[in-house]
Amino acid sequence: MNILISGGSGGIGKAAAELFVKKGHHVAYTYFTSKPSAPGLAVRCDVRDFAQVENFVRTAREEYGEADAVICSAGVAFQGLYTHTPYEEFRRVMDTNFEGTYNLCRAVAPDLISKKSGSIVTMGSIWGMAGGSCESIYSASKGAVIAFTKAIAKELAPSGIRVNCLAPGAIDTAMTRSIAPADMQSFVDETPMERMGTVEEMADWLYFITCVDSFSTGQVFSPNGGVVI
Repeated sequence: MNILISGGSGGIGKAAAELFVKKGHHVAYTYFTSKPSAPGLAVRCDVRDFAQVENFVRTAREEYGEADAVICSAGVAFQGLYTHTPYEEFRRVMDTNFEGTYNLCRAVAPDLISKKSGSIVTMGSIWGMAGGSCESIYSASKGAVIAFTKAIAKELAPSGIRVNCLAPGAIDTAMTRSIAPADMQSFVDETPMERMGTVEEMADWLYFITCVDSFSTGQVFSPNGGVVI
């Protein structure tokens, strides 16, 4: 299979790229600020810019052929009180997390529709499901991704395309490591499984949704250690 991954240079996206290549699939992924180190075809791309996303899809098509599956993993976060959130941060988070997802889905959908098959996996969050204090903009962006996933799943299902969302809890990534240790420990203490998830566990989920499962669409899969049940 030919797999496209946005945000494949770090965190969950990088772990997914490594797993898919290990399983024998072709992987093309985007990077923006982080240096690419995952295996596969790395293409510098700001997912907020549709022209750059189109170039990524075109470059991957020229290298491997049309995509079979897409994972929208690129994302950023901002922590702070809603009343203290600069507008620039609001735009950065919403445009990366939601518009970036929209752009990649829009750019690759024609190829998948022409093949009458394919899988799209978006990246949500438990905060997109339940809301997170001091994570209002991040929560809003992920809530938008979840709603968008459900909507386009209905549109694309007649074309043989499945669209699902992975909405993890706290995962040990560079993003979560930027959170104050005391705040992170407090969240872990409130997690019934009493630990954070790993990027490898999330990559396994992405592989299952993309390559193993064949009857789910419009679903939100949320491995979160029991925080949201």
